[in-house]
Amino acid sequence: MAKKNCEVCNTEMGLMAQVQLGDMTYICRQCYKKANKYFVAKENTLDQFKAHLKQVENGNKLFAELFKKKGQPKPKTKSFGSLRVAEELGLMVLFCEKGGFMIWGAKPYHVVYRIADLISYEYEKETKLVDGKMTTLEFIRLGFRNVDGLSEVLLPMRGFTNKEFEKYFNKLFGIQKTLGNIGNTWKNQINAVKAVASGIKTATNENMTEEEKAAAMAVDADKFDASIYGDRTVWIEKADAAIKSVLG
Repeated sequence: MAKKNCEVCNTEMGLMAQVQLGDMTYICRQCYKKANKYFVAKENTLDQFKAHLKQVENGNKLFAELFKKKGQPKPKTKSFGSLRVAEELGLMVLFCEKGGFMIWGAKPYHVVYRIADLISYEYEKETKLVDGKMTTLEFIRLGFRNVDGLSEVLLPMRGFTNKEFEKYFNKLFGIQKTLGNIGNTWKNQINAVKAVASGIKTATNENMTEEEKAAAMAVDADKFDASIYGDRTVWIEKADAAIKSVLG
């Protein structure tokens, strides 16, 4: 089999040094080692991998400055396994350290997300052979929007339940998924649809500029969005301020 060159660093690779991505492109194992351990090669493209490297670079800076900087008070966090949520910052960090010996010398490969960008958290389980016996493994599949790079994470459930996870974030976003609240949720969505329709009508006003029309549509689309995912304005403001203080 012909040798290939890594799509990231251009190093020539033998068969054992290749990692195939989901779009049938190849990177070398040395480049792949720079990814967070939750980045799954076969589920992501080359563009996503390149964006993920920037995610990790920025994530390590944000983690060092906001979550653990010496001489500064640490934010209070809520932990769900490798995911740590800092409400006061509007941020969450996917914690990962690799390499080193035991607990010494490991390097960080952190990814920091805005809390507001988490839009799905679904329970999954898988039964597989582990150490000679069938074992059921449980996960929460996290889905993020407005994210370049690693936007979907299969988070192992260690030390928490899916009900605890769902209850925490539903409360955070003001979302109720109980049967008794379906009526109210539906009413909110209907009202939001009406708002969007109003925005469309407004945006057809011939006296408005194209910029004004686009702004009217965006505002009413946000209302529809909030009816489904909860109003996340406060989380966006907190996160953007925290990120700007580090990355500019």
